Amino acid sequence: MAISRRQIGWYLGGRILTAALILIATVTYQQLNQTKHDFDPLRWLYLAALLFSIESLAAFIFSRFLRRFELFLQSQIAWDLLFITLLVFLTGGIESPFAFLFILVILSASIFFRQRQTLIVAAASAILYGSLIDLQYFGYIPLILLDNTSSLPTARTVLYDVYANILAFFLSAFLGGILSVRLRRSEEALKEKQIDYEELDRLNRAIVANIGSGIMTINPAGKIRVFNHGAERIIGLSQSEAYDRDVRDILPALAIYDGAFQHTRRNEGTFVAGNGRKLTLGFTTTLIAGVGKKEDNLLISFQDLTHLKEIEEQLRRNDRLVAVGQLSAGLAHEIRNPLASISGSVQLLIEGGSVSVNDQQLLHIVLREAERLNLLLGDFLRFARPTPPTLLRHDLALIFNDLLEVVKADPRFGHIQFLKEYGSSEFLCDDGQLRQALLNLLINAAEAINGAGTIRLGAAIDHGVTIRVEDSGPGLPPEVQKQLFNPFFTTKENGTGLGLATVHTIVNAHGGRIEVSKSNLGGAAFTLVFDSKTR
Repeated sequence: MAISRRQIGWYLGGRILTAALILIATVTYQQLNQTKHDFDPLRWLYLAALLFSIESLAAFIFSRFLRRFELFLQSQIAWDLLFITLLVFLTGGIESPFAFLFILVILSASIFFRQRQTLIVAAASAILYGSLIDLQYFGYIPLILLDNTSSLPTARTVLYDVYANILAFFLSAFLGGILSVRLRRSEEALKEKQIDYEELDRLNRAIVANIGSGIMTINPAGKIRVFNHGAERIIGLSQSEAYDRDVRDILPALAIYDGAFQHTRRNEGTFVAGNGRKLTLGFTTTLIAGVGKKEDNLLISFQDLTHLKEIEEQLRRNDRLVAVGQLSAGLAHEIRNPLASISGSVQLLIEGGSVSVNDQQLLHIVLREAERLNLLLGDFLRFARPTPPTLLRHDLALIFNDLLEVVKADPRFGHIQFLKEYGSSEFLCDDGQLRQALLNLLINAAEAINGAGTIRLGAAIDHGVTIRVEDSGPGLPPEVQKQLFNPFFTTKENGTGLGLATVHTIVNAHGGRIEVSKSNLGGAAFTLVFDSKTR
């Protein structure tokens, strides 16, 4: 059993207290019994108690510097036995009231040592006490009687006293050893459990702190108590900022607390982050037992599902695009054949010369609208059956510069200022398809600006390629953003709703994605993100 400094301190402190009590008892006795002796034992008793106290105090100070205590304790036990023998001698031998102190020393030894060593201490106590009583009885050392009226002990009395005390010494050693063994086992078991609990507590804290999900607990008043790192990352508040705040102030749209706990296995709610971004949070709540087995806390686990929702929406959009594309391809082929016949017949009528001037104007309108319809069908086919991209390395700066030269001739770009934020860098892409996608975005930006404003065209290459087209227009409402890439959805009076759908198809074919956000120019920002494989 390992001996601790705390145990040594208690032991030595108990010795000092015992010495003080002996002195108090001696003073009290002397005041009550004013007797005269040629040899004054009380004076020597005072001196012995004082020396014992000084030794105990010195041992206490010295023990602070020790690392191994076994030899030190053995010397202190031996000193205690000698002191008690002296004390018994000075206080009357067989009549001494202090013989019980041997039992205290034996019990002290049983706490620090094994049972074999404790029995040795009991044997030493028996030898010292028995020898003292025998030597006094046979007159080899003087028998000091504090009370002059007391008679000398008989042989029977001496034998009984020695027998009784020695029996008490060994019984104390035996019982003390048994209790000490049980105490050691209990301490070891308790220590193991404490270690297990500490490890479990550290493990739980590590899991809660490092889990990706947000974890928080609230008390019956709705105040936040636990707020882990995942919650800090999702919500944007530190634990110190969230602690003891009402959960309804931080997450007002989540059905968690309305004066009472709301228990739900799975639910979703919205949260507006500090940067204004709207997040979708999935959460579960669980009642946890507090003190007295009362379910007085609510555990909330939540995750940011915004990205998953965006992926789901993108998958649904792709499904719609595939379905509409297949329908468009069939319709385009079915319409083009009769449309070609109509255009050819009208052209023959015009060239025949038998049609009046007014009718010729009507026929020209038919031809113009047929041509427009034919162009629309061409868009249908390009959208429905996109040509697989031919990936070659092209300089993004050259593509952007060529596009800007092309749009300068378009009157819609006459009063628009272009901000160029790109440099020369190679990009693995289909030159024609990328130009078509960027041209559609530039035209949309110009029409959103409605004649005058600013368009920013930028590109950045890090782990992948990012292309941004931003404008200073009015921007896009959230309900419009959700439907932007759906075919045939348009906010323009004469739009077909296939421009952005085609852009989406081209970007997907290149293994990229499109993100729509608000530009710091004031309008919309379309970001085309391509991974490193397309570089």
